Amino acid sequence: MNIKNYMTPTEACHRWGIKTTTLSWHLKKPDTMKVYIDKGWAKSFLKPGGTRKEWIVSVEMMVDLYGKEPKNDY
Repeated sequence: MNIKNYMTPTEACHRWGIKTTTLSWHLKKPDTMKVYIDKGWAKSFLKPGGTRKEWIVSVEMMVDLYGKEPKNDY
């Protein structure tokens, strides 16, 4: 496991050059995300009493959803 293979949704959107609303749409679909969670490609956390999940996503999930990562200089 390499830490560079996991990121916040904000970083993922930056790296793939997509809008945060685009990824948020997928993150809100339980059936879609269950597949990625079961594969170990995504993880969410909802604090007790909270209303908003925090997500960590993997390069594998992003490639599956949006294709190969564009070349970026960051």
